[in-house]
Amino acid sequence: MCMKPINSVRGLFMQELKSMYYVEKMHLKELESMSKGATDNDLVEVIQGHREHTADQVDRLEEIFSIMGESPGRHESHSFKGVLDEIEHLNNSIEDDDLSNLVFMSKAIKIERLEISMYENLIMLSKELKMDDVQDHLEKSLEEEKDSLRDLKALKTDSSFKKLIHDLMS
Repeated sequence: MCMKPINSVRGLFMQELKSMYYVEKMHLKELESMSKGATDNDLVEVIQGHREHTADQVDRLEEIFSIMGESPGRHESHSFKGVLDEIEHLNNSIEDDDLSNLVFMSKAIKIERLEISMYENLIMLSKELKMDDVQDHLEKSLEEEKDSLRDLKALKTDSSFKKLIHDLMS
């Protein structure tokens, strides 16, 4: 797909916003799939909680498009698509539920880090454009992403996951 030339900070912001919108919309679908595929109850709970935040983030992004006088649009994020492809490939290769749970957790952490980076970039651009109302929406979403990453990291260091890793290595 050929992209329109970007000639301004606003144009760059809109392109990044469309990529973020793509990521959040696709992430909603992936979270639904992950919550159905995961077998660890704590992991399912974290995934489902993040799904609610992600739906709110999509709403915020749509509000930003409205503030900008633009219709919501999506631009495929190749980095996010790569993580999704990796998840699909691993899921098709792994038959052990416990190992699948580890894959889900690992990929969820990767996705959160990617989203955090994308939101930080959008916030930087919104500051340059002096769009305080837009920045507020982005900062709220960034904080939710950081909270989700903390929840996943806490779960990863939880004794049940440490035992799971130990058992899989035995």
